[in-house]
Amino acid sequence: MSAEPTEPGQRRRIALGIAAAAVLVLVVVLFVVLQNRGEDDDPPSSSTTPTSSTGPSPSASRGPTTPGPTPTAPPVRTNPPKPIPAKITDKVVLDNGVAVEVADIESVKGEARGVGEVAGPALRFTIRVNNQSKKTIDLDLAIVNAYFGRQDDPAIALAGPGGSPLPQKLKAGGTATGKYVFKVPVKERDRVRVDFGYTVDQSTVIFRGAGR
Repeated sequence: MSAEPTEPGQRRRIALGIAAAAVLVLVVVLFVVLQNRGEDDDPPSSSTTPTSSTGPSPSASRGPTTPGPTPTAPPVRTNPPKPIPAKITDKVVLDNGVAVEVADIESVKGEARGVGEVAGPALRFTIRVNNQSKKTIDLDLAIVNAYFGRQDDPAIALAGPGGSPLPQKLKAGGTATGKYVFKVPVKERDRVRVDFGYTVDQSTVIFRGAGR
């Protein structure tokens, strides 16, 4: 029959059991800590990976582009039509069928109505335009100038008496007249020049002759 364990032996076995339990708890704790650390060290999943912007990159925006068509300016006429010299009694037909003439010259006493005008002896020229073309022409930009003397001194335009410009438009087949007053000294009327033009596409007609 075996002997009963002594009290010191029992205490030793209890101490060993407690130590073994403590070691087991420590192993479990270390295992859990290491498991959590391993999860924290894993690379981030694709769901947390930042994505690049869908817009074009700066380098792409600076890439070469295909230029659009260059706007073209309307052609500039480099060779305007040459003036047409004529006698003051002539009727001149332009190449578009428009005919122009100095239909009448009258001696009048010029009236000063506008700023800078000075009354005095003047000539009133009646300009007649016949539209023999097939379409309406614009006369709103028609220019009539007068000169006198051997040096073609410019004559001063006056509003009256009886001055009236050509109409703005003239239909095909129509005829229109305009009256233009210019201050011309009586002694200089043996040499008179009258210029008429109404568009840059047609020649200016230069009438020369004696004033009446």
